[in-house]
Amino acid sequence: MTQLLSQDHANNGSLIPLEQLRHAPAFELRGGKVLYHVGCAPGSEPDSACGLFCCSTYMENDEVIKQDLYRVGGVLTTAILGDKNPHLCGMLMTTASGVLQHAFEPTYWVASFGDHDQVDQDVCTYADENADSDENTDSDSDSDSDSAIDISVLPCPTVGVTALAIDWQPAKIVATNLLHAWTRQETSAPAMCEYTLMKPRSWPQLENKFTFPGASGQSQTIDSYCADDELTAGPLSIVMDRSTLLGAYLVSGEISWNLPTNTTIRIRKIGLDAPLAYGTTGSWLVRGTAFCGMVVARSPECPSAYIITAEQIIKGMDMSDLRSVGVECSRKDESAEMTTAMGVERNEGSSG
Repeated sequence: MTQLLSQDHANNGSLIPLEQLRHAPAFELRGGKVLYHVGCAPGSEPDSACGLFCCSTYMENDEVIKQDLYRVGGVLTTAILGDKNPHLCGMLMTTASGVLQHAFEPTYWVASFGDHDQVDQDVCTYADENADSDENTDSDSDSDSDSAIDISVLPCPTVGVTALAIDWQPAKIVATNLLHAWTRQETSAPAMCEYTLMKPRSWPQLENKFTFPGASGQSQTIDSYCADDELTAGPLSIVMDRSTLLGAYLVSGEISWNLPTNTTIRIRKIGLDAPLAYGTTGSWLVRGTAFCGMVVARSPECPSAYIITAEQIIKGMDMSDLRSVGVECSRKDESAEMTTAMGVERNEGSSG
């Protein structure tokens, strides 16, 4: 596994040379632009999308403002999507948090889920410009796993990460959905999900291959997804890369994650043997060969993390305006960009 090295912010923590960033596909947002790259060890030709590195970058005036490191969870296939959204087959999936959030509210980030589970810059939430933070400070310390949890917001840290020996390839953003961040925030909005879909310039024939530990070492392929009513508490595996699985345990019950924008997303908690490292959000989870969900937040000091389920993601795509073409936006009206180019969820019936 490629080594990750912490680095201070003196050189912006840049993972990818500026010259390479200048020539990558991007979409414009709030006066800046957002770019995605996927990567693997140099000289290798990956046959599995699971666990590829992903770097998202937010730039303004030819300067790197923020970068985040994730994992590609996998590639969308007919085995996962069925007959729905066939034009999305072959697209890579990762989390949409982090850099995209910075474009909207650079001074806020999600600090915690309650008293103990600290969440880092891997997961950020949109803070509405008109939201009163004082209205979101009350919480119930005795909440059960299926009750609502209020989040707090603190200044965003400025810690960068250098990934050594990664061959970065530009990726075209096909669609992104960040918890309704791009739309009006109706309290009646349906349960939400988050993801970014990308089309890589290289490696067009990727599959969702991984290897179970054991003497046989036989390759497996994700061939279905697990519906929510079948996703019971119990063991899961996090697919870190083609040959590495981490054991996890899915906790029973759901958590309603309250955002400052009066919207809610349902998440589930997993227990681990040790905390996940930075750069691991976006990883997919499997039970057997079924896709079960994606890691969207980790607890740096606790052996736990949070996921959205596979069914949430797939249903979110059904409710979203996903386009069959990639995004390479020129400067347009911002509202048109957010609605047309980025595959955002719409609430046509409740908008005024």
